[in-house]
Amino acid sequence: MFKLSFKQQVLTGFAVSLLFVLVSAITSYLSIDKLNQDTKWQSHTYDVINLIKDVEFQVLNSETSIRGFVLSGDKQYLKPYDANASKILPTIAELKRLTNDNAEQQIRIDSLNQYAHAKTEEMKGVLSAYESNGKEAAVSRVMAGLGQLYKTQILKTGNKIIETELNLLAKRKAAIVNSSKQSEGVVMISAVVIFCLILFLFSYIRRTFDQQKLTENHIRDSNIELERISAENEQKNWLLSGATAVNEAMRGEQGADELCTKIITSICNYIHAPVGSVFLVNRSKKPSNLLVVMHLKIQKEP
Repeated sequence: MFKLSFKQQVLTGFAVSLLFVLVSAITSYLSIDKLNQDTKWQSHTYDVINLIKDVEFQVLNSETSIRGFVLSGDKQYLKPYDANASKILPTIAELKRLTNDNAEQQIRIDSLNQYAHAKTEEMKGVLSAYESNGKEAAVSRVMAGLGQLYKTQILKTGNKIIETELNLLAKRKAAIVNSSKQSEGVVMISAVVIFCLILFLFSYIRRTFDQQKLTENHIRDSNIELERISAENEQKNWLLSGATAVNEAMRGEQGADELCTKIITSICNYIHAPVGSVFLVNRSKKPSNLLVVMHLKIQKEP
């Protein structure tokens, strides 16, 4: 069975941790990027709504300015018209550009553009009638209600566009909330998992070192025990070797003096003693043989 060394296990653990950190970073980046995209779409919706309101403001101001001029004949009333009428169609063009991703809104904006063209032409017609035929002609054209009709259609179409954008805005706000929660969840889960991995590695390394230390203690105790057993065996071997030497010296038929001399010589040579002696005791119950002692002393053989 394939088994990794301690160093390989630690390196593998760190590699797995780094890999998970990389995956977490990528996941977090994608979540945050989605959150940014949803936020941009929300800003985009507000931009569309603001442009629609700008168109309505420009149309109403222009119309009010012309009516004031027609009724009063004072050209000062034309200043709002001069400031706003020329911006209506460019504003709608910008609105069309912003909504090029939404086919439904493009259709409405095309209708809005047609009504805006008609309204601007009608306002120019009122001014032309005033200049050509006087106040009464201009008032008659205004009272005909054609300009009012165009204005109503512009406001109506604008309200539909705003309503659609508000529905999109609600969905995009919900998407932002979900993206935000998802990003927070990914970051939190990643942090917890990374913390757990680091904690596991720390625990594993510490446990491995403890086991290694315990193993070293067991090996040291085993070595001490082996040394003790070896010393005991060495002592037993020494005693057995000495006993063998004495047995060799005692072989054969020998007299007491000769036997004692060989025994003492063998023992002295074995234990490296310069002098040796042996005492023979007769434990016979006869009074004459109650104690017989022979004392021999010899020099150690070279």
